[in-house]
Amino acid sequence: MTSISQSLGLAGLLLSLVAPVWAEGEQPRSLTTLQPDPLLPNPALQRSLSPLERRAIQKTIVQLDQEAQALLAADQGDQAFDHWFRVLNLQRALGRSEEIKGLGRIGEYAWKNARNEDLQIITDRLHTLETTFRDTPQQLLSIDAMALGKAYQQVRDLNAAQTFYEFQLDIAQIQQDIPATQALLGELVQVHWGALQYSLAVEYTQQQLELLRSFPVTPENLEQERSLLIALAFLAKQSGDSETEIGALEEAIALTLDLGLRPEIPNLLTTLAQAQQKVGQSNLAIENYQKAYRFAQQNQQFESAQNILFSLGQLQEQKEQFEDAIQTYELLRQVHRYSSNLLGLLDSYDRLGQLYLQVQQPTKAQEQFQQGLTLAKRLRYREAEFESYLQQF
Repeated sequence: MTSISQSLGLAGLLLSLVAPVWAEGEQPRSLTTLQPDPLLPNPALQRSLSPLERRAIQKTIVQLDQEAQALLAADQGDQAFDHWFRVLNLQRALGRSEEIKGLGRIGEYAWKNARNEDLQIITDRLHTLETTFRDTPQQLLSIDAMALGKAYQQVRDLNAAQTFYEFQLDIAQIQQDIPATQALLGELVQVHWGALQYSLAVEYTQQQLELLRSFPVTPENLEQERSLLIALAFLAKQSGDSETEIGALEEAIALTLDLGLRPEIPNLLTTLAQAQQKVGQSNLAIENYQKAYRFAQQNQQFESAQNILFSLGQLQEQKEQFEDAIQTYELLRQVHRYSSNLLGLLDSYDRLGQLYLQVQQPTKAQEQFQQGLTLAKRLRYREAEFESYLQQF
């Protein structure tokens, strides 16, 4: 405690160590009622805090929080959360907005440190606060209400977050509150994503797109639409919805071209080809791998080009299109050489040698393996492997 005390200063230490006077029958970490505290007016007075009192409380909250973090780092979790529960009590006195932010932030500390009892107390308080919003529907779309949903996410009560956001979304749609609807749809996507409920995340992302497309067309909206389409494709992939994934990627690629973002095309086309390959659309996948390579070459994206050609070659091998695969790997070898990727170049000699054997061209296969052995000796890597290849000739 000595270093902590010195870092806070004597005045701060005295403030932070003043023990609250807990009500009879209450546990120190209870959040059921506002607890008496030396910094708070006598509850019997029933008055608002003065500006001077608020400043003193805010200053003490900062000091208590710093000390709590230091205690936690020193593996003194009980003492740290004693401080933090006093912080929550003081924030409650400052108002609902401050309390909700504190509950979310300190609740996340409790979750990360597996303090389940403390986490439950904090979560219960959030549920209590939720009832105050539900009892006053005009506040359901307020900043504080949105913050409550965030706090639920911080304490990992995703079911509560989902239920509350959906309730808010119904209100926002009835009131035709477009900004709130957008925000809530985004939050619901995040909640379902975090809960690995990808099908529901897909559904809410589609609603986001539908709403966005009802707005006037602007470059900003098109860029946002593109981002949503890419997110939709990712979520659809996680949920196993290949049809939605492919459709979203095709639309995203078209928008990316319209917006002139050509460097991003190779990656999108590769992802599309992979999705098509997965559902057996091999010919379309090959076409898109080839397109992706052309874009990567034009943009001088040599690393992407190597990855694309490798994936294309593998697919052609799987379809037993060996002559096409040879052409692809010959091209890949050139890109490896241009990029000084010696390990990739070594692998190209291996693949080409194996493919030439497949098409009954042993002389060319031997040439590839011999070049591979020469490089392997330079690298002092895979020498025995290439020597074994050459022993068959």
